[in-house]
Amino acid sequence: MIGTYSTIPELNWAVIAQRSLDQAQNDTGVTELNRQALAFVSVVILVAILVGIFSPWASAGPIRGLAASRAPSARRISPALRVRGASEISELAENFNKMAGDIEEYIERLKEAAEENRELFIGSIRMLAAAIDEKDPYTRGHPAAWRSIRR
Repeated sequence: MIGTYSTIPELNWAVIAQRSLDQAQNDTGVTELNRQALAFVSVVILVAILVGIFSPWASAGPIRGLAASRAPSARRISPALRVRGASEISELAENFNKMAGDIEEYIERLKEAAEENRELFIGSIRMLAAAIDEKDPYTRGHPAAWRSIRR
């Protein structure tokens, strides 16, 4: 026997329905219910598979944009990245843009420091050449010595 039990609290009643197992298995309602349940489960599984396949592609787009920016390795800093997407990915893009800006600033500082070092080096060489020129009466005031230093 197979059965079900249900209550009606407002009336303080209970309803019990029962059938023999053979009768329940041969019932077309049970077969239809099993078919519908199988169809529903199949649709849910298909939707879950499709969502599982396509949602990573959608969220990976902004990450691919970040990975495609190889500007620091190409010795140039690209313009700021514009990334739309999940807040974590947008935050990553903002941090990348800040890092790129900092790198550009450091490069400019290095260029300025290199130019300053070059000027100090040339000044030191000129000073040494002038000191040597003043000590040696043979080269004192000779224009060939100064021509090579001025370049």
